[in-house]
Amino acid sequence: MLIEIVSEYKAMCMNVAEIIDKTGYKVDFVRQKLGYSRPGWYKKRKTGNFSPEELAEIFKIIRVEELEDKALGEILDKSKLSGRLTEKETKNMIDSL
Repeated sequence: MLIEIVSEYKAMCMNVAEIIDKTGYKVDFVRQKLGYSRPGWYKKRKTGNFSPEELAEIFKIIRVEELEDKALGEILDKSKLSGRLTEKETKNMIDSL
């Protein structure tokens, strides 16, 4: 169970830009609201090195409640069935929304 949670968290971190795009917000808008420089943001985005607090702040900025209910519910259901999601599976799931 804990491994699944960590896998899901990492998948969200690695797909932050795609999640932001799905909500209609511009990534640059979110970056500025968080106070990151462009190089700092893209480094974090590339490595998926977002803390839980940073990820929560991103979701607050983009008001992701509706997307969260749908996408994260699907991610949780899929991960329970397969044991974990690959990065590609998570990206495909987010893209399908």
